[in-house]
Amino acid sequence: MSQEDLDFTNSSSCFLPEKYKQEQTDTLPPPVTWYEAESGYPELKGSFFIRGFIPRQWKPEVDEMMRLKYHINSQSSQIKSGTLFSGYRREDRLPVFIKQMRTRFIPFTIVRQEEDQVGSLVPLEVAVRMKLNQGTTTWTPRVLDWYDIGLKTYIIIERPKDSIRLLTYIRETLCIAFEHERKCKHIFRQLLDTALEMEAKGIFHRDITSANVVVLDTKEIKVQLRNFGKAKVFEPGQMFKGPLGSVESSSPESFRRQPYSPSAATVWQLGVVLYSMMFNRRPLITKETISSSRKVPIRRNASPECRNILRRCLEKDLKDRISLGDLKTHPWLLE
Repeated sequence: MSQEDLDFTNSSSCFLPEKYKQEQTDTLPPPVTWYEAESGYPELKGSFFIRGFIPRQWKPEVDEMMRLKYHINSQSSQIKSGTLFSGYRREDRLPVFIKQMRTRFIPFTIVRQEEDQVGSLVPLEVAVRMKLNQGTTTWTPRVLDWYDIGLKTYIIIERPKDSIRLLTYIRETLCIAFEHERKCKHIFRQLLDTALEMEAKGIFHRDITSANVVVLDTKEIKVQLRNFGKAKVFEPGQMFKGPLGSVESSSPESFRRQPYSPSAATVWQLGVVLYSMMFNRRPLITKETISSSRKVPIRRNASPECRNILRRCLEKDLKDRISLGDLKTHPWLLE
């Protein structure tokens, strides 16, 4: 299936690609009711919404299947893409998150196994996470199952034990300046490695913020990136246009509705996270400050090398912003 077969649009009114509109409804890949991680990762191309095209009816048998396998706690929290419940897998009491979303508002993609010429509809977030979890990667939580029960879709995600939000950890462990910077550098290296691996696999997270990073091991300071609800699939050289996941971490070119590469936007977001860790506050980023010619001010309570990497990540001019690959060899990270 080629890129042209699928509609790469950010519009919330997006529906099935033109090719499928011209065919009969019964020629569409059938919606998958559930999909387990052990099945392996299929081919992934493009994304689209199914609003108003495929009738959505409640599927009690699928809902029962999910509740027999997972216990869902009554308490929940609202997230940008829906509602998040905690719970556990009944057979081994493995802690999980249950992400509940309205089916009509989430993007789907067509996935195919090697010899599957038709494929099946799968939520884009599930497909992205499956691709990221190939091999021994541990920097993002595993997807265990997903369930389409009609009007709602549930994604079951492994819940890390004893995790803590990144900025909460930073605030609770503030120490002398040298040790603090060393700790931030260790975390930044992990996030950079994560970003480089995502780029290699053609995944654009779009919402790398301090709120989407958790610390799993406070002794060895291991971090994990979460929330792939806004992720996109891309190919080398592909450009994007429009807003990123969160306003506070949006790059200047996304504010200006100018084309940008996933790599350049990711570098900017990594710079915002590093700034937030180092100075316990986000840089002041608004439409007004972004549109001005002034550079993002960098506070002085950091080493010269750290200030340099921050300036190069938070460079408003795309031509002067450091590349994702060059970040790896920056002197601050080689110390």
